[in-house]
Amino acid sequence: MAVETIPVQQIPDQEFEITLGGQECKIRIFQRFRYCYMDLIVDDKTLFQGRICLNNVDLVKESYFNFNGELKFIDTQGENDPYYTGFNERWYLVYVQ
Repeated sequence: MAVETIPVQQIPDQEFEITLGGQECKIRIFQRFRYCYMDLIVDDKTLFQGRICLNNVDLVKESYFNFNGELKFIDTQGENDPYYTGFNERWYLVYVQ
């Protein structure tokens, strides 16, 4: 199992493109009050929009998406859900293949 850390900015709204497992991905992360959410577009196909990001919970849960791998946030200092001010210091977005 290969794990790749995806660098994200410490800003409340961001969008970026990245290749994960040979898939062209567009990821949008946005903070709304206490929770952050994610949109994922893979190879120009929207897999989900507004999915809540929780600590150590797989974001691409449905196998029918045919997404190669999994995305999740990991809290390195406890069990709290991610918050943008701690991205890349406390919370890391990881791709697991």
